Amino acid sequence: MNLSRNAICGIEAFRCTIRDTVIDSVLLIGGGRAPDSLVRRVAGTVPCIATADSGLDHAVELGLAPGLICGDMDSVSNSSLSRRYPSARIHRFDREKDETDTEIGLRLLRESGFVNPVLFGGGASGRPDHYFGILWTFERAIAPRGWIDSDAEMLVVEKGEQFDVQNDPGTIISCFPVGPGPFSFASDGLRWPLHGLQWTREMNGMSNVIDKPRLTIAVTAGRILVVRPFVVDTERNGTELANGTWRVTA
Repeated sequence: MNLSRNAICGIEAFRCTIRDTVIDSVLLIGGGRAPDSLVRRVAGTVPCIATADSGLDHAVELGLAPGLICGDMDSVSNSSLSRRYPSARIHRFDREKDETDTEIGLRLLRESGFVNPVLFGGGASGRPDHYFGILWTFERAIAPRGWIDSDAEMLVVEKGEQFDVQNDPGTIISCFPVGPGPFSFASDGLRWPLHGLQWTREMNGMSNVIDKPRLTIAVTAGRILVVRPFVVDTERNGTELANGTWRVTA
């Protein structure tokens, strides 16, 4: 099933094949923001838009209408913003709580039947503990499907799934085993193949290089997090992403 057609509106950064999977929701969170053009196009294809804390500010600025608003609202620019969406389900929490706002948003989405969300935001914001907190959500039994922050797009590929993407040779890509394991991966198109290795949690595939026009990564055991950095081309008003020889218009 091609996510670029069924869930992400042809955005090249997510042109991949993942069997039996469709992105069903987005969760806008605080921190360094994902490129507006990507957020708009992905949000326009899913049945549920959710915000956690100051992710609400981003939704308002982009003219999106969230159906789920949650968090302690301690970093939202104006606590009354949620009143603009009378039909949204609003869940307010005290600051003293056992879950982060992102964790709350993911849990509420899952309880509502949305099991393949993509996170938007959470990039570098002076709080590395927040960044690690988001990364830790990919270690859980039920992980987000993807994460796009201010610097990279990341996608989870589960056991039995295949990641298939077209990229210009020379593109940098990194792969990390996440979750409990054991792990077993196969690849075609990488300079340093993923198969034939005894993967453990102590290993990673940092800064690998795509050597063919098409890359395939298959997961036969465990879960892998595929990370592709990008930079925003400010000369094009943030509407184009560039990564070495890889350029993609969103």
